[in-house]
Amino acid sequence: MRPNDALWGEFARRLDWPTTYSHRRRWFTVYGGRPLLMRVTLGLTGSSLEAHAPGLERDAAERAWDGDLLLVGANPLPAVKRLCTDDPAAGLIGEHNGSGWTWSAAAWMRCWTCGRLALHSDLGSPIARPCGHAEGEWHTRGREVARIGRAWAQASYAVARRRTERRETP
Repeated sequence: MRPNDALWGEFARRLDWPTTYSHRRRWFTVYGGRPLLMRVTLGLTGSSLEAHAPGLERDAAERAWDGDLLLVGANPLPAVKRLCTDDPAAGLIGEHNGSGWTWSAAAWMRCWTCGRLALHSDLGSPIARPCGHAEGEWHTRGREVARIGRAWAQASYAVARRRTERRETP
């Protein structure tokens, strides 16, 4: 597992998003009522994330995946253009449209049903991912940024600590 993959895996765990990682495909399956295939990149902007969309679409189509796709980058708050909101984005989300995927910003939100941080499509469905619930605080206007930052910092520390412990173990 690449370092940024490990960090995103730990971050997802801290958000209470159940995941499995495919080493061969280099993606996470994020489980829930509206599951996602999530690929981690080193992108910091929407355009750098967009460059990875064709590859993830190709891999998902080979697997006959008909769910949503998620591209994330080097941190949980990349500079991604949002057209409908000014909510912070986690990356890009591809919503399956029957013949492919329609991409837009994956905006952070809080689900009112389960209380977890989740994502919604800036231009598409207001369904929370990965939980699949339909009620939530869709327009957070950045109120969740501190919580996202804390979870990211805790995940970073946990991954660094595991790496250090492995190096120190004879």
